[in-house]
Amino acid sequence: MFERTEPVISDAKKGGTFTCVTFYPDLSKFRMSEISDDICNLLKKRVYDMAGLFNNKVKVYLNGEQVKVKSFFDYINMFIPEIQGIQRRICK
Repeated sequence: MFERTEPVISDAKKGGTFTCVTFYPDLSKFRMSEISDDICNLLKKRVYDMAGLFNNKVKVYLNGEQVKVKSFFDYINMFIPEIQGIQRRICK
């Protein structure tokens, strides 16, 4: 884990100001030959975690498709759906 290559930095393909982060794990460092379904699902969940925390201030994409979570409330509803008659409130 002490050796690394230099990052590849290139001009954006589209106009505008943004940062694109692409992750290519060195699987051999983790004694893996491929990404398991469990690890893949964990990484996907982390992307959705970020989308929920950014509250639509940052567009988050996964595999080229924008994540459809616009607020922390939307994020929570993925795990605990709204129930008719029960009102949620924001704690301060």
